[in-house]
Parts: sequence; structure tokens; C-alpha cells
Amino acid sequence: MKWTVSKRISTGFGLILTLLMIVAAAGILALQRVTKSYEDVRHLRNISVLPALRLEAQIRAANENFLRFLVGNDEQFIPAHDSALTTARGHAEQLRDSSVTDEGRRGWSQVLAELGRWGEATRASITARRAGNEEEASRIRASRVQPIGIQLEDEIEANVGITLRQSEIKAIEGRNSSERAQVLLTVGAIVALLAGIVAAVVLARSINRPLRESTSVLATSASEILAATTQQAAGANQSMAAVTQTVATVDEVAQTAHQASQRASSVASSAQRAAEIGMQGKKAVQDSVAAMRGVKEQVESVAESIVALAEQATAIGEIITSVNEIAEQTNLLALNAAVESARAGEQGRGFAVVASEIKSLAEQAKRSTVQVRQMLGDIQRATSAAVMTTEQGTKQVTAAARQVT
Repeated sequence: MKWTVSKRISTGFGLILTLLMIVAAAGILALQRVTKSYEDVRHLRNISVLPALRLEAQIRAANENFLRFLVGNDEQFIPAHDSALTTARGHAEQLRDSSVTDEGRRGWSQVLAELGRWGEATRASITARRAGNEEEASRIRASRVQPIGIQLEDEIEANVGITLRQSEIKAIEGRNSSERAQVLLTVGAIVALLAGIVAAVVLARSINRPLRESTSVLATSASEILAATTQQAAGANQSMAAVTQTVATVDEVAQTAHQASQRASSVASSAQRAAEIGMQGKKAVQDSVAAMRGVKEQVESVAESIVALAEQATAIGEIITSVNEIAEQTNLLALNAAVESARAGEQGRGFAVVASEIKSLAEQAKRSTVQVRQMLGDIQRATSAAVMTTEQGTKQVTAAARQVT
């Protein structure tokens, strides 16, 4: 892989920057450990030492009020004694609950127990003093209150000592972490400095060699560029001659283009005239289509009239059938009347004449109905032919209109 100068410089600075970041990260971690150690020390002080001092102060206040009551038998000191004792119990419970070790919790639990015993002893002495038995009160104070109080103070001091020792351990850990951080930062700075020096030397050597090579290459390239420039000058002269010829050719092309433009104008005029003629033809076609549509409508109207006429002819045929039936019945009645008149003899002769006339009229009506039926048949056939013709004409007109449009 070929390393360029920019890549080498970037790599060198990248290595130095990486070393500095590693050193900085290590220093930050060490500082975090130191900070945590000091925070632990401060936490132990806040949760143990200060509450322990407050606890001792409340015990002393309770003891002072207890002694004042024994001396003066004044009840006003009893509430102060009880309040101080209650506050002391609260501090002891806080110390027990906030302790971070089992040893600390056991120690403060013992303090709570001793504090309870001390409170019971002071209460017994106060009861004896209220009863007027000063000797008993003094005896209880000497035999119980004072020894328990001394033991209580010892327990508190022992627990505070444990807390202080833990604080000292945390402080020592913090100092050790700080020293390690200083050593690490110093070593890291030295390593980064050495790495920077080595990288600078390597980069200087790696840059000088390519620069020398680049100088020789530039000299060679300059010679080649000079030769190429000479060739380009000769080529420029040839290009000038070619340009002169090209100008003449362009003039000829311009003349040809002018002629082509004139021809194009003529063609455009012809096309415009053809378009006008086409528009006129289109209008004529549209008029023809409109006329065909009118013819179609008229033919359809005639077809409808013929169909109505055919329907009426059919109705007339039905009427003629009825008339024919009536004529046959009339003929039959006339025949019956002739028979009856023959039976009647002379009396029925006049009726026979009437019956004969009726029969002749019936036969005449029958012949007339036959003729009318024949005429109606001719009319129906002609009507059907006319309907077919009009339908064909309508179809032809429609097809012609479609072809035109």
C-alpha cells in the first residue's frame, strides 16, 4: 500500500491524539475515583460524626436537667430532660439506620439499648426524688445512672472511632488514587511526547524523500510540457488554416440554408391553403352528416306511420272477420226463414220473398268481405315491405353517417 504525505501526517497526528485521549481518559477515571473517595469521607462525616456529636450534646442536656431536678426538686426541668432524651433516641436511630457496615449497626443498636437503660435509671431516680427520698435518688444516680452514662459515652466514642477509621481508610484510598492518577498522567504525557517526537522524525524522513523525487519528476515534466507546447503551437497554425476553410464552408451553408428557408416558406403557404380547403371539406361533411341525420329522422317517422297503418289494417281485418261471420249467420237465418215460409204455404210467401232478399244481401256482404280481406292482405304485404325498406334505409343512413364522421 502506497502512503501519501497527507496520509502519513494524518496517521501521525491520529496516533498522538489517540495517546492523549487514552491518557486523558485514564486521568478522568482516576479523578473520579478520588472524587468518590472524598465524597464517601464526607458522607461518613455527615451521617455519623455530626449526628454522634448531636447525640452526645442531647445526652449531656438530659443529664444536666436531671441533676438540676435532683438538686432543686423543680418540675420544670423534667420536660426538658424528657425532650432531650427523646431527641437523643432519634439521633441514635438515625445513626443505626444510616450505618453502612454490620459492625456500625450493631454498635449503634448497643448505644440505643444503653440509652434506654440510662433513661429508665434517671426516671427511677426522679420518682424517688419526687417521693422525698433523696438518699434513694442519690443511690440510684450513683449506682445506675452514672455507670450507664459512662458506658454510654464509651459506646458512642467507640462507634465514632469506627467511623473515623473508615473515613481515614477512604481518605487513604483517595490519596492513593490521586497519586496513581498523577503517575499515570505523567507517564502518559511522557509517552505522548516521545510518540510525537518519533512521529515527527518519521514524518520528516518520509516527506523529504518524496519531495526530492517529486522535484526530479517536475523537472522532467517541465521538459515534456515545453515539447508539447511547441507541438501545440504548430497544431494551432494548422487549426487556423482549417478555421479559414471552415468559414468559407459556413458561408456556403448559410446560402443553402437561406434557399431552404424560402422553400420552407412556400411549403408552409401551400400547407396553409390545404388546411383551409380541409376545413371547408370538414364543414361540408358536417353539413352532410346533419342532412343524413334529418333523413334518418324522417325515415324513422315514416316507418312509425307505416307500422301504425299496419296495426290499423290488422284491426280492420278483425272487423271484416266479424262481418263475415255475421253474413254467414244471416244467410243461415234466411235459409231457415225460407224453409218456414214454405211450410206456411200461401201465408208465408211474403216472408219467403223477404228471406230471399236477406239471403242475397248476406251473400253480397260475404263477397264484399272477401274482396276487402284480399285488399287488406295486399295492404299488409305492402306495409311490411315498406317497413323493411325504411329499416334498411335507416341502417344505410346510419352507416353512411358513421363513415363520414
